[in-house]
Amino acid sequence: MWKVKNNGTASFRGKNSCRVSFQVENDATGEIKREMKTFHVSGQTQKEKKRCIAEFRAELESGLNRDARFLTFSEYADEWLKERENGIRLTSTGKRVAPRTIARDRDRIRNINITLGNMRLVAITKADVKKFQAALMTTDESGKAPTISGKPMSGATAHGVCVTLKQILQDAVDDDIIAKNPCNGLASPQVDTKEKKPLSKERVAEFRALLDASTPRPSLVGFRLCLFAGLRRGEACDLTWDDFDAEKGTITVSKSLCTETLKSKPTKTENVRTIPLDPATVAYLVRFRKIQAKKLIGLGKPVGEHRIVAKAQCEFMHPENLTRSLARFGKANGFEGITPHILRHTYCTLLCETGQSVKTAQYLMGHSDPLTTLRIYDHYQEENGLKAASAIGSLMDSLPTTNVVQFDSPRGRWGLSAVAV
Repeated sequence: MWKVKNNGTASFRGKNSCRVSFQVENDATGEIKREMKTFHVSGQTQKEKKRCIAEFRAELESGLNRDARFLTFSEYADEWLKERENGIRLTSTGKRVAPRTIARDRDRIRNINITLGNMRLVAITKADVKKFQAALMTTDESGKAPTISGKPMSGATAHGVCVTLKQILQDAVDDDIIAKNPCNGLASPQVDTKEKKPLSKERVAEFRALLDASTPRPSLVGFRLCLFAGLRRGEACDLTWDDFDAEKGTITVSKSLCTETLKSKPTKTENVRTIPLDPATVAYLVRFRKIQAKKLIGLGKPVGEHRIVAKAQCEFMHPENLTRSLARFGKANGFEGITPHILRHTYCTLLCETGQSVKTAQYLMGHSDPLTTLRIYDHYQEENGLKAASAIGSLMDSLPTTNVVQFDSPRGRWGLSAVAV
């Protein structure tokens, strides 16, 4: 049985977290070690610090603490996930972890637990991690992989799982449970997802013609906002009529519909941006607003507060439904594999084609990092370079054919002479 030896120390590790540390002694062996735990706090006050110390002491003295030597990966990962949910473990920038990220990590941990879940944290070696990484993308003699689905993962999915594993084990190092991270020095599986190419100008014209020829409805309006305003699907689904200014021809993007909670949240970069729309898109939205306003007034609902990409009788359209609607629309009209992200990517490429600066494109796209915008611009320039090379080659091929004749010069050196055919 372990007993507490000192009064404990506490230090704030951000606006809303406090780490408490105690020395504990094993009655049987005399071994002394340090126990630590991070608590969520409402503010950096002495009162909160004392509360955290008292709570951790009570927990230790009640015997709820477990010997780290026997702590399994699944036990630690479960506590790790709960602390992220409760705002105790924050992101590297000191913010709460987004619900979508927590849901993603939960699925990844389920896959990790199949292989490493019952192993003691202190017993996991670099060889174990290396074997685990390889197993994710292969099958055994029975034709199954050690994953929830039983199917081998793609490189991109396996890469994500290994990123979460490395993060959990690094936090175990920071919590003084293990001495070093067994993932260090190992390369994660390579991302093998094919790059999603934007639509060409010709295909954009075809897509727009399909929209113009159809009576506006929520899903089609959502497609148009992704393509001609560069919105993320969550941003498109959370846009209201109050965010649309028909006179100025703009929309203001300040929030996004969360796919997990289905509630409004700040945009990915937490910035508000006002996006100018092309005249055809403004006219399309005005046309749809007239259709939707009649239904909303009939239902006794205010028009301005209603979401644009939603039926009159519904509060919102789920972002996943927008993706599914676009997939069906694409399949029916020769745009196989189209996604809202491809439409958004196309918008950025169109900005590049019209000669907009990277800074302007970054603002309109809502990118926090200009390097994200630059990658799209660089890809566009590379594509144009290849097209230019091909055009030059075609031009050269169209020139009159010439023969090259070798001759001897007066000084005994040979030369070349081109003779048109």
